[in-house]
Amino acid sequence: MADNFHWAHCDAVRVFIQFDSEPRPLYLDIDRKEAFGGRLNRRSVTFSYRTMRDDATGQWLKAYYSFGELGVKEASDSKVSLLQITRLGQIRIWYQRITYGPEVDRPVSAYGDPGRISEVSEKMLKGQSIENTIKPTNVVKSTPPPLTCIRGLPLPGHLGQEAVIVVLYRSRKALQMLGCIPRSPSPAPLIRQEEQRISGIHDPAVKEEMKNLRVSLQTQIYR
Repeated sequence: MADNFHWAHCDAVRVFIQFDSEPRPLYLDIDRKEAFGGRLNRRSVTFSYRTMRDDATGQWLKAYYSFGELGVKEASDSKVSLLQITRLGQIRIWYQRITYGPEVDRPVSAYGDPGRISEVSEKMLKGQSIENTIKPTNVVKSTPPPLTCIRGLPLPGHLGQEAVIVVLYRSRKALQMLGCIPRSPSPAPLIRQEEQRISGIHDPAVKEEMKNLRVSLQTQIYR
């Protein structure tokens, strides 16, 4: 949270995050009083785990998130919707200014396992270059969380609108194909020849001089 952030008349900024196709996002508040001059001086939030309840045993758990491999098979028994497929390989973040409303109950069912996609068929991916997913890799026992929450009321007008950020986590090649990052320039033939010549030089002084010349040449080509 920047020092010059325009708080307007809000009590907090509520930040939501949704990993892949999880149906229920997580959220945390950056409280205005805590952000400036408060005891915590907290201006950012970190999402590293989800609190869940095992329906079979009633045990509360913390599931810590990590990147993992997405299983891609010719055929899969996994029942996956088109919406879930479109959200694979992405992290959705949105936030908005809110005022605090009344405290409301949060049902235990809100802490159930949200369900995650661990494998899909090649046909469903339709050529998308998605190789990873976000999944809990470390699940530990936890204490019950508060079963209440404070309702957030968006500020009226444009100040209460959501700002949305979508982060795509893909391979460098896939992001270049999507136009998210620029393509790498192809090495010039002359530079490849120089690299081959340098690798065959045994005199350290001459080798260093040749490397400097190569850097100068690259600068001129890509300028």
